[in-house]
Amino acid sequence: MYIAVTVIAAMLLGVGFVLQQRAAAKLPCSYLHLRIVGELIRQRVWLGGIAVMVVGQLLSAWGLGHLSLTVSEPLLATNLIFALLLAAPISGE
Repeated sequence: MYIAVTVIAAMLLGVGFVLQQRAAAKLPCSYLHLRIVGELIRQRVWLGGIAVMVVGQLLSAWGLGHLSLTVSEPLLATNLIFALLLAAPISGE
């Protein structure tokens, strides 16, 4: 069960990364750094990405507390695989 929770945490982290990147990619490149943050805070997709990542981080912390570091960290690193699997269809590349 601990392994499943850790894999779910990795999946949520990957999904959160993709949601945030998708929202940020829609903004014009001409924005200043502070203006970008202001615009992103108004976007539900970006805020949803943060919420998903917070849940993923909480689950990953729980998994780290119950599993050996040599088991949990490689499982958490699979968030990159989940992000790639989701980002490819969304971006169309």
